[in-house]
Formats: sequence, structure tokens, C-alpha cells
Amino acid sequence: MNIQEIERLIEKYFNGETSISEEILLRDFFVNREIPKHLTDLKPIFDFSFDEKSIQINDLAFDMNILNRIKKEHKTEIKFKKRLQLFAWSGIAAAVIITVSSLLYTPPVSQMESTNDPEIAYREISNALLHVAIQLNKGLQPVKTSSGQFDRALEPVQKLTELDQTIHKIGNLGTQM
Repeated sequence: MNIQEIERLIEKYFNGETSISEEILLRDFFVNREIPKHLTDLKPIFDFSFDEKSIQINDLAFDMNILNRIKKEHKTEIKFKKRLQLFAWSGIAAAVIITVSSLLYTPPVSQMESTNDPEIAYREISNALLHVAIQLNKGLQPVKTSSGQFDRALEPVQKLTELDQTIHKIGNLGTQM
């Protein structure tokens, strides 16, 4: 077999278009003959497949070990699916419990608590709004202090901006001259 035919078979081999008999020819070529220098890099590929074919496993438990590992992986996959289902159902159950408990333990607003006297209602609303305003001011206090700190931190940046504008003006004067 000449080199051109071997190169054609190699190209077919890497394209996945060779038959079994052609692959045997390639293996025989790389195992039994002197190989040209430009094909020596391919020798380990064909040696490997030739060597692998000759390996025989004499351990009778080998097949059982492989089958047991496959079954174990299958059981793990089933456990994982069950765990996902358990998480989903527990989330649904928690949502139902929260909804039912909020409906059962929320006392309804009765008509007896409301008043027909507008002055009393006005005082109650004023007290409630005053309480909200006090709590809102307490919550806004950290924001006010941090905004002051932020303004102080921006002062150097503003100075840099002024410097940049001044340099830009000087550059424009230089181009006008």
C-alpha cells in the first residue's frame, strides 16, 4: 500500500468515514511497517486502539462491579428527584400554613371600636400620624448624617473638576494663538 492511499485513509478516518477493514489496514500499517516522518505523530493513536483491543479482563466480578455502580448511580438520581419533590411540597405547605394562620388569627375590625364623634376620631388620627412622623424622622437621621459625609467626600472631586475645566480652557487658549 502506498503513502498516498494511507494518507487518504487517514483523512477518511478522521472524518469518521472509514470501514472496519480500512481501520484494520491503518492499524497494520502503523504497527508493522516503517512510518514516514510526517506520519509519526499519528502512531500513538493507532497503537492505542490496537493495544486496547488485545486487553482482556479475566476478573469475573468486573461486570458485576460495573452493573452495581450503574444501579447505585440510578438510586442516587432517584433520591435526588425525591428530595427536590420534598422541597417543593414543603414550600407549598408552608405557604398554605401561613395563609390559613393569617386568616384565622387576624381579628376583624368591629364596628364598636369606631366612633361617631369627629373630634375623638381627629385626635386619634393626629396621634397616629404624629407617631408615624416621629418614627420616620428617627429612620431618616442616619441618612441625613451619611449624606453630609458624602458631600464632604465629594469636595475633592469637585476641586478636580474645576481643575480639569481650567486646564481645558488653557488648552483652548493655546490652540487659538
